[in-house]
Amino acid sequence: MKPSALFTEEEIERLKTTADPGLRTLVGGLLADAERGADRGSCDMRLLGFAYACTGDRRYVDCARRILLDLVWEESWIDSGYDPDAYHGFDIRTSLPTASRCVTASLGFALFGNLLSEEDRDLIIRGTYEKGIRDLLSDWVLPGTRIHALDTMGHNFWCVCISAAALGAVVFRDLIPDGDSLLKQATEALEAWFRYPGNPMNAKPMTFDGGGYYESVGYFDYALREYLTFAIVHERLTGEHPFDDGDLLRAAISFFLSCWYPSNGRKDYFVGFGDYGNEDGDFNSPLYFLRYGIDVPGLRYFLRNRNRKNCDPLLSALLWDKIEAPDPVPPEKRAACYPNIGWAVFHESWEKDSVMLAVKCGDTWNHAHADCASFLLYRNGKPEIYDPLTTNSYSDPLYQRYYVTSDAHNVLLFNGHGQDFRDNYKNNTHLPGKLRNFIDDDGFRYLAADGTGPMGRYFRKHHRHFLWMDGFILIYDDVECYEAGRVSFLMHGLAGNPFRMLSPADAETRTGWIGGDTKTADYDVYTTDTDEQHHAKFCGIIPLDERIEPVLTPITDGWKITAGGTTVYVNHRADGKIIHRNCINVMDGWFTDAEILAAQGDRCAVVNGSIVRRGGKSLLETFSRVNGWVDRPVRNGGSA
Repeated sequence: MKPSALFTEEEIERLKTTADPGLRTLVGGLLADAERGADRGSCDMRLLGFAYACTGDRRYVDCARRILLDLVWEESWIDSGYDPDAYHGFDIRTSLPTASRCVTASLGFALFGNLLSEEDRDLIIRGTYEKGIRDLLSDWVLPGTRIHALDTMGHNFWCVCISAAALGAVVFRDLIPDGDSLLKQATEALEAWFRYPGNPMNAKPMTFDGGGYYESVGYFDYALREYLTFAIVHERLTGEHPFDDGDLLRAAISFFLSCWYPSNGRKDYFVGFGDYGNEDGDFNSPLYFLRYGIDVPGLRYFLRNRNRKNCDPLLSALLWDKIEAPDPVPPEKRAACYPNIGWAVFHESWEKDSVMLAVKCGDTWNHAHADCASFLLYRNGKPEIYDPLTTNSYSDPLYQRYYVTSDAHNVLLFNGHGQDFRDNYKNNTHLPGKLRNFIDDDGFRYLAADGTGPMGRYFRKHHRHFLWMDGFILIYDDVECYEAGRVSFLMHGLAGNPFRMLSPADAETRTGWIGGDTKTADYDVYTTDTDEQHHAKFCGIIPLDERIEPVLTPITDGWKITAGGTTVYVNHRADGKIIHRNCINVMDGWFTDAEILAAQGDRCAVVNGSIVRRGGKSLLETFSRVNGWVDRPVRNGGSA
């Protein structure tokens, strides 16, 4: 094998002779890191290959040889702490550490195999095949031995483990039994993962929803980075992509970019739902996308403007000219919705430290949490209304007792109870939350989060409305319960965050935890009693303009909220108490059946309305209800 599996002779020569001071510094740092790694006998195999290609120094070959032989001399490549009893007596051969070892051995052989003795080569080929490629594919892919299915293990494990085996198969395919067949079967299993549509009978969501990935941004990065490691090598060794993955990957990286919050602070942030920390961390999959030739508007803008302290330096060097090209364009869209996984993101702009709102109302499968209708707000370079993230260890008792539960999220509780704990640890909820009627229009941005399913043991209806207009975001909760009780609105935020509860509620402060180091953190709880018909409502607001002083005034069968130059009317007659007759209300002269009406002078917008009349004029007349500005309404369409 030749170094062209990862980089070409032309690329190495360009990096060695560059006159760009920034790139020269980066290359010098890479070579220094490789030298230190070789001295201690532990180093990233890619870095050793790069250093050898640049210098021809045999120390890097010797270090790679020691690492490879130590690997294949190990008795087993499965994690010693892996519990085979979890599979009811089946012989489990592989886990994530198996995949990691297989990747290291395969890359090492691709880079250094032709520089080793025949004896060493034979040991590495046999060891990687028997402990890595064969065992991984036996567990995950091959007929007659496979024990996994996409409906149960079709999350990041599937992609990571099979990508590792596929990488081994393409590197060693001429040197192992049935190499071509193993590569073909592994590739088919990976394509099946990308295209998996979900299984409602198992409450298993689809893998990708137009690029959106339900487990979290962090697990998206992990799974796609491992796939692209294989795909890049496959293309360089065969001249072809493993399968027709271009459209799938372009949609996936667009999702990743939509979840990015650029900050002028010491780190950027990403939408922090699920088992994932808010930090930029080592999210390097965008570099792998670009290295593979997947480029979309905004990708180079991201790579140019992100916080770079944890970027993959080798790929950054190889992609330097593309990343540093002038005038990168930001992502095309400022908002995105992924209704099948229940994620939506709204950006004020792509400038650093602007405003980003994220909403989740979907699944709780695997690394997703019990957070139906939760929301996050990023502003002034940080998450001002946040998700408490997760602990550093899934074995930490607080992980199951707090971090994944409803108490740790910006959701509603009934008599102190949230989603059923079993939603996370048994088999998801068979009634996932839904996002409905996503609109991103000029001056009117709207989304409805329907959390009825996940909270169905308490709520007959749980609708949370998000309305983003000029200078504010309004949050209106409309709940109907099965019985009388107390409904609580939880809000986790930094001190001084802009959220204000406008509707009457008892306020208190409780203490939870935040972050991997499990520091205690206070959060706000607003509680109200259900009415005689078991309904409860909240109205809160996030002023984005400090000059806005919002005021809520009770009116007949509703609320009037003034916020700057906008007046919002909430029609309580539209809460489902009235059936078979329309829920028409007259609010300050506005004659309407809309659930929410927002007025700016003589112009108005509606949420779920079919009639608007004022001063003897008909402004909206439709047979079924619509949303948006009344002069360009959008019909209700179920899920967003």
